[in-house]
Amino acid sequence: MPKSRSRSPVLTTFAVQLKRDGEDVRELHLLPDGDFKPAAIEDARQMPKSGVYRLNAAAAARVIAHARASSNALPIDYEHQTQQAAVNGQPAPAAGWIEGANLVYRPGEGLFARDVQWTPRAKKYLDEDEYRYQSATFMHDPETGEVLGLVGAALTNRPALDGLTSARLAALSAQLAGQFPTTEDTMNPLLKALLDGLGLPETATLEQGVSALATLKTQAAQAGGLSAELATLKAAAPDPAKYVPIDTVTQLNQELATLRAQELQREIDAVIDLAKDEGRIASEAYETTLREVGKSSLAQLKALVQAAPANPALAGRRQTDTIKRDGGGGQGELTQAELAVCAATGISPDDFKKQKAALATG
Repeated sequence: MPKSRSRSPVLTTFAVQLKRDGEDVRELHLLPDGDFKPAAIEDARQMPKSGVYRLNAAAAARVIAHARASSNALPIDYEHQTQQAAVNGQPAPAAGWIEGANLVYRPGEGLFARDVQWTPRAKKYLDEDEYRYQSATFMHDPETGEVLGLVGAALTNRPALDGLTSARLAALSAQLAGQFPTTEDTMNPLLKALLDGLGLPETATLEQGVSALATLKTQAAQAGGLSAELATLKAAAPDPAKYVPIDTVTQLNQELATLRAQELQREIDAVIDLAKDEGRIASEAYETTLREVGKSSLAQLKALVQAAPANPALAGRRQTDTIKRDGGGGQGELTQAELAVCAATGISPDDFKKQKAALATG
């Protein structure tokens, strides 16, 4: 198994143009969210191997927690003089202060400092537009570029640590490294492969890993049981008493369908014959229509027959009431033609009567 290797954080800066709220600079956008690179005028000597700096929700939470755990506010100076004082011997007065409690992370935007406490001189500089940039000083992982902690910020018009040599930058990084967490390459290749196989990210917790393994073991046990059951079924000779040949099943289904069709036809014939005896069917065409309706719905056939007026003349009995096939029968009754319309359209005779009456009164 490979040994873990510690990595000390590295110091660098990143500048953003000042954003004014009216005439005052109340908030600083210290770092953008996601992967970001310095502008061309910035110092790129301390760039990580990844080629980008990286801020995400987890990194921002760590930065904010570290700042809030400190009893001191983060300083805002001029031109990063705090880092250059040991080289040029000049004082490093503060331009303002950032309280850890006022650091906030906004997903998709980045790390912000709210309610910045400016000194009177800094306010004057800002009011007279003598500084246009603020440059955050932060520590990052030298390989991944992940932001590890915030050192402070500076008002500047040339956002870089130009006055420092690479050696001095390295010394400052080493000096500040003890204040921020180091990162380690602790991911064993075998462990990484296992996590990939379980569908888990490298950031998975122990509980998530144990849960995924338990699920996998359960699934494996179930699969083993199914395999054994399948093998048993394959080895056992089928019991003829428990199975029916597919040809027999097909033949039985066909015979059942034939019997059902014959039974339906007998019921249709019975309804039609009774309707003829009562003189409710005036023509062969109407009879054909009724039979087609019966094939789809025996109940609808019976309803149409019952709604048709009985004509004694058609039944061979003496006709006492004059009924015209295409004219109106008794009040509210439907003609054979109207009943045929009901059969063809699926409208019930009662609904047809209502519509007919409404048209007559309208």
